[in-house]
Amino acid sequence: MSKPDSLDLIQYQAAKYVARVYSGDLSATEEQTIRDWCAADPKHQNEFDYMIDVWDTSRELYEETEAKLQVRGYKVAFSIAASAMITLAVILSILLPGSVFKKQGEIAAEIPNAQPQQIVAANRVADNYKTRIGEVKNVMLPDGSLVELNTNTEIRLDFNDSVRKVILVQGEAFFAVAKNPSKVFMIDTGERTIRVIGTQFNVRKQSQSLQIAVKEGLVAVHPTSEQHIAFEHKSDDILLTAGTIGAFSGEGQLISRDQSDKVDRLQSWRFGLFRFDNESMETVVAELNRYQPKHIILLDDEVKSLRISGVYSLTDQDSLFKALEQVLPIRVTTHSQQILIEAKKS
Repeated sequence: MSKPDSLDLIQYQAAKYVARVYSGDLSATEEQTIRDWCAADPKHQNEFDYMIDVWDTSRELYEETEAKLQVRGYKVAFSIAASAMITLAVILSILLPGSVFKKQGEIAAEIPNAQPQQIVAANRVADNYKTRIGEVKNVMLPDGSLVELNTNTEIRLDFNDSVRKVILVQGEAFFAVAKNPSKVFMIDTGERTIRVIGTQFNVRKQSQSLQIAVKEGLVAVHPTSEQHIAFEHKSDDILLTAGTIGAFSGEGQLISRDQSDKVDRLQSWRFGLFRFDNESMETVVAELNRYQPKHIILLDDEVKSLRISGVYSLTDQDSLFKALEQVLPIRVTTHSQQILIEAKKS
């Protein structure tokens, strides 16, 4: 069937790529192809992000319907039905005029004298945003900046006439900061202050460390927590350019430049993916434990040193464990409160 003339090619491609991302069998080569396509044009990235939102909305609608069916005693094949419904919703949201899925700017056009950020501000019920374990959420700030919150993350806003301040209480977030030459954007991590004018970067705060991966623009990292900070760089600021990863802890700092590929890999969670490149099982399990309430425990030391590479879905960890059992000499046992991984006995 030919593609309708009214269908925008960029939207069509974005929909296809998002369907591949959520298929559960995305290869590393395909992932890189999608990243390259998004980076080639801001319109590509915008449409891809929009399709992700459509997909998430469709999945929420499906989960409500599926729950009602189970109450009535019916059972559906989740992986097949959900995939079909979501893919259909994505395509219908593009093809059908008057779709229920509308971009923020389109909604704004229907409200006289409204701006997108004004609508978000009007809907904002608190200056506190957080995610549960395993949850990923997009938040549009009053200034038009976009923040993507990873699992178990919390931020607080403190915006005023002179500064746009975000307090990162815990967790990990990706910031796409709207440019505003008259108002600095700063992030207080508790130990350090991050300052930008308009850029894109990922911040991960752990108990004893802070990691910043810059995708676009320039990020200044001040060694202390500052209540008020100006545009001008200070002599003790650390400046991180695009493609740079900064790791900070009480013991010191490590700045790695020309790491664009790794910067992209560190943001795989934004696409609902785990991405591991020859990582130890100990590292893999530490990452997996961030996304689920059941604690994963490695019972044997020899299992901790096993290496693994691959791309896996965040939302389908059961398939991940099955795949691990197939490629590694391990056995996975799931209990009510924990998941045990041990060496497979010969």
